[in-house]
Formats: sequence, C-alpha cells, structure tokens
Amino acid sequence: MFPLPGDNPKINDRKSSAYANIWRAGATGELTMFDPWRFAWEFTYGSVSWAGDEPLDRKGWMGAAILEYKLDWGIPGLYGWYASGDDDDLSNGSERLPYLVNDFGVSGFSDTLAGPDINGMERDRVIDNTLIGTWGVGLRLKNVSFIRNLRHTPHGSLWGGTNS
Repeated sequence: MFPLPGDNPKINDRKSSAYANIWRAGATGELTMFDPWRFAWEFTYGSVSWAGDEPLDRKGWMGAAILEYKLDWGIPGLYGWYASGDDDDLSNGSERLPYLVNDFGVSGFSDTLAGPDINGMERDRVIDNTLIGTWGVGLRLKNVSFIRNLRHTPHGSLWGGTNS
C-alpha cells in the first residue's frame, strides 16, 4: 500500500498479521433538465483499517464533475476532479482513497512490450490506472467526426498532484 514500499523486506519489513476492515461508498448524479446543458458529478470515500497497525491504515476521497453543452456537431465539455493525497507523515497511514486493482502487468495501462518493468518503477507503480492522489481540469469535445461514420472525443487535461 503506497506510500509503504511494496513487499521488499530490505525496504519495508512491515507485515500485518491482522485482517483489515475495508469499506467504500460513492454517489453519482446528473442534471439534464436544462437541455442542451448537462451537469454530472461523482463522489467517493473509502477507508481501510488494520487492527493495531496504524501506518497501514488508509482513508481518502475523490470528487469529479463535468459541464457539457450539446451542439449539432459535437458536445464540448469542461471537467475537473480532486482526490485526496498523502501528507508527509508515513506513521499515520495513507490519506489516499483505497482501491483494488490487479497487478497483472500485461493488461495494465502503461506496459512495456513484454509486461511491466522488472524494477517496479513504471508509472503505474505510483498512480496506477486511477486519478487517486491527483487533481486536474480539462476540456473535451465529445462525438465530433473528422472521418465519415467515425466519432471522436479529443480532450486535453492539466494534472497536478495532491501528495506531500
């Protein structure tokens, strides 16, 4: 569990012998009554508690929203998100939203040709396939067509980190 580095005993000799209590809850919604305007949002909060091992605890949240306007030729949108990040105290657990993910490199987002980097230093070891520990804003243009019978959604984002 980030920020405690993996299962290498030379770096991290912590092993919890207790079970963890894990929960996660979220809500989503959208307003479409002002058509052609659409506003949608989501919010998630989660927690992992290890009995008697606070440095392995984890709790965090993430919120995101988008505002779109429907036109004949496409749907321009402005979106943004914010996700809690870790502070600079490794002894109090992580403030990043807990999540489950498989660590099967050949199906991941940023694989090398034959799978993940053997040193564990590829990009997904830090942020994985999530927006956890980041903030950002962006623009997108949904359902535009540059090629007949083919729709595109180009977008650009400005990202930042929320970890100390």
